[in-house]
Amino acid sequence: MAGIFATIGDKLGLRGGGDKVQYLLAGTLVLVILISLVAAISSFTGGGRDKGPNEFHYYDVVTGEEFVLSRDQMMEQSKMEGPGGPEGMPGGMMPGMPGMRVINPSTGERNGIPMMQCPACKKWFVTEAMKSADPQAMMMMDMGPSICTHCGVNITEYYREQSKNRKKKK
Repeated sequence: MAGIFATIGDKLGLRGGGDKVQYLLAGTLVLVILISLVAAISSFTGGGRDKGPNEFHYYDVVTGEEFVLSRDQMMEQSKMEGPGGPEGMPGGMMPGMPGMRVINPSTGERNGIPMMQCPACKKWFVTEAMKSADPQAMMMMDMGPSICTHCGVNITEYYREQSKNRKKKK
């Protein structure tokens, strides 16, 4: 083992004893361990990553009211459901999943369906497919085109064009 340290010391120009090389290697090892710990802790806490939107827009299908729920309100609704989900819904479903209606805070009723923001006009709207009460149909995502009710833009086509334009610029 001492031969390895001597060879490394010679290559690094650290002559005059194996102690210097051992300190150098020990310091390098400590540095690698610290970097690994910081990376591991950061990955567990989600440090530096975008956690997604903080607001979720919904439309009440009974009252016609538009409302916004925060991430914390969404988490609170999912805790209220319990392990099996709300009555009549498959277990494991969370509020906001396709086919799952959320509670409107002003009425207390489960009539809220997700809204989509149009990338062209930036207004929020509800697609016809989202109005379906059938969770299985929603999970299949056979929803047809998502067309903005404000400006008439087909959202799928809009993003397809944006993608083509980005590829042309490269």
